[in-house]
Amino acid sequence: MSLSTDQDFNSFEFKGFRIFTTPYYKDKINELINNFDKKCNKYSGRASLYQFDNFIIREYLHGGVFRGLFKNNFISENRFLKEFQIHHYLNSVNFPTTEVVAIISKREIFAHGFIVTINFESLDMISFLKENLPKRDIANLLFKMGEISKSLHNHNIIHSDLHLKNFITKDNIVKLIDFDKSFYSDDLYYKKRDIERFMRSLKKYNHYNSPQITSEMREKFFEGYGVKFNITSSLLSDIKNRISWKLNHK
Repeated sequence: MSLSTDQDFNSFEFKGFRIFTTPYYKDKINELINNFDKKCNKYSGRASLYQFDNFIIREYLHGGVFRGLFKNNFISENRFLKEFQIHHYLNSVNFPTTEVVAIISKREIFAHGFIVTINFESLDMISFLKENLPKRDIANLLFKMGEISKSLHNHNIIHSDLHLKNFITKDNIVKLIDFDKSFYSDDLYYKKRDIERFMRSLKKYNHYNSPQITSEMREKFFEGYGVKFNITSSLLSDIKNRISWKLNHK
C-alpha cells in the first residue's frame, strides 16, 4: 500500500527508517529518531507508548493470540499506512481525534512501525469514569461518545475496536483514537458490530469497576448516535449481551 499523492505528506529515509510526515514536522521527527533512546519516556499499557516533547509515539503490536506469537513483527507496512490515511482524513474533516504527525517504519526481516500524534494530555474514558462522577456527567459523556461514533459511521469508517479505552477526554472534550484496525465500509452490518463491541465494553466496565453504567446511561449513547432502537430485555439483564436495534440513516 502507498499513501495518496496528497501534497501535504512526503516519504523519506532517515537512519534506516522510512518516514511519512509533512515538511513542517520533518526536522522534529528526525530529532525524535536521533534521541529516541535518550529522551523518550515510556508509558505502560496494552501497547508500547512513548512521549517525546509534545508527541505521543505508539508502537504497532499484534492483538489477541497473535501478540504472543508475532509481537511487533508485521509482514508489510500496510496496517501502519492504512491507519495513517484514515487518521489524516479524519483530521482533514475536523473529526474529534488527535492530530496525526507521522508514521515511522523500519524493515528488517519483518516490518516494525510507530504512529506519532500530538499529545492531548488526557485520560482514557475508563480512568476518567472511575473518578466518582455524577450520573448526569456519565450520561453526558456517553451521549458524546454516541455522537462521535455516529459521525465516524457517517464517513463510512468502521473502527473495529470501539470501546471505552479508545475514547479519551479532557476539559469536557471527548475524542476517539486508535484506528489501526479501521477500514472503509458503508455496510450497516459492520456499523452494528462496532456498536455491539462498544456495548460489550460497557458490560466489562461494570464487571470490574464502579460507579456502574446503568441502562438509562447506555440509552444516552444511542440518543447521541441518533438511532431509533429497541433494546431487548436480554441486553438490559446482560444475559446474551446482544443488541436489537435499528440504524436510522437518513
